[in-house]
Amino acid sequence: MKKITYLHLRALVLERLFSERCFGQKQMLAENVAKFARDEKKAVETVIHKLIAQGLVLGKKKHYGIHVWLNTERLDEIREILLEKSG
Repeated sequence: MKKITYLHLRALVLERLFSERCFGQKQMLAENVAKFARDEKKAVETVIHKLIAQGLVLGKKKHYGIHVWLNTERLDEIREILLEKSG
């Protein structure tokens, strides 16, 4: 099985949140973001926590999990990351 890199997973997570339009009031449960990669679920959760620490993704802890959404103040950086992935 091919090992997926951190940069690739980061781009996939950002792309998932961007395609679902998770900005501001629209949020997604972090567990649902990680569903697209069943084999790499733990790695995706680690990437989400790193993105929260970097400030590209914002998170709010609830009693049933963490809600995440894109930081609208850093959308330019997020778009650059997504363009690097596609290009």
